[in-house]
Amino acid sequence: MKILQIFGEPIANGGEESFVMNMYECIDKKRLQFDLFTPYYCENVNTKKKIESYGGKVIVRNKRFNSKLRKLYFMRELKKFLDTNKYDVVHINSGSTIMLASGARIAKKSGVKKVIVHSHCASKINMKTKILKKFCEILFIHNTDEYLACSSIAAECKFPKSICEQKEYKVIKNGIQLKKFQYSEETRNEYRKLLKCEKSFVMGNVGRMGFEKNQMFLLDILEEILKTEIDAKLIIVGNGELKERIDEKIKEKGLENNVILLSDRSDVNKILQAMDIFVFPSLYEGLGIAAIESQAAGLHTICSENIPDEAKVTDLLEKIELNKGAVEWAKEILKHKEAKRNEGADNSAPSQGVTICVPVKGNRTTSGLFCAHF
Repeated sequence: MKILQIFGEPIANGGEESFVMNMYECIDKKRLQFDLFTPYYCENVNTKKKIESYGGKVIVRNKRFNSKLRKLYFMRELKKFLDTNKYDVVHINSGSTIMLASGARIAKKSGVKKVIVHSHCASKINMKTKILKKFCEILFIHNTDEYLACSSIAAECKFPKSICEQKEYKVIKNGIQLKKFQYSEETRNEYRKLLKCEKSFVMGNVGRMGFEKNQMFLLDILEEILKTEIDAKLIIVGNGELKERIDEKIKEKGLENNVILLSDRSDVNKILQAMDIFVFPSLYEGLGIAAIESQAAGLHTICSENIPDEAKVTDLLEKIELNKGAVEWAKEILKHKEAKRNEGADNSAPSQGVTICVPVKGNRTTSGLFCAHF
């Protein structure tokens, strides 16, 4: 069975790509073949190599788009591709309502029998998003066979009201493979030496450098911490449209020696070992897979109130309201400075299977039980 995984954004090291690859690594590749498509570009070399090693393809157009026309470009390129390439199932992954709805319409009109839309992100609710959601409602209802979301709030932000009220969507937990994240003293020492932070108190964050991740606030927190903690550093793993602005703010605050920007990385599980605390002040999240990974690595994880409750899988996660400001966040973070590092995920814990819905031979079924221990 040929399945096209469509991304409404570039393929990098974000939550959408992590979900798809975590799932694909643990399902029967003789039965299901994944191809990945984005009309933009792929910065994740490891994902490309893995998909190709499994017999699949990563299809890109290498277009870099920052303008509002990018959605029209997405629709045009997807239509051109599906008009000449046939798939049994199309699975659309995006945090954009219009990308999900328009992708479903294009796929159905191109003759795809089973169309899955998957909301990976929540969003700020305002008049604009309400109008957009209403506009997309008819596109969803007439062209979608399966509605998936990483959390209830991610579904409610994107899908038609009728679908949400009748619970006609499925929440698919974004599982991770625990052994990759389990705490390792050896890895911690190796990466702290590599990152030149052996003796520092290290805060960490993983996420795309976008408005919703609120990484500018992390710099305000670091500035407050440095007033009492001379040797403190902040690691940010990610890339995105706000990278230049974050760079500028680092220079304005004179934090060049205290901030380590690592762009997109394939060794996030190891970088987490170098951190002392994980800080996740997002303005909104569909789930927050990075916060789940940090807990698996045994890190105390301080999040904003905007992180869905589904992300709290251990007692290591703590929520603080953003309106308390950088001073209070810094005080709370420093409370954990001397805390003993938790050993992380207990691989002997009972497992709960996570499945992806894939229609086979016209019936609804589940395929691909993969490792998630929540």
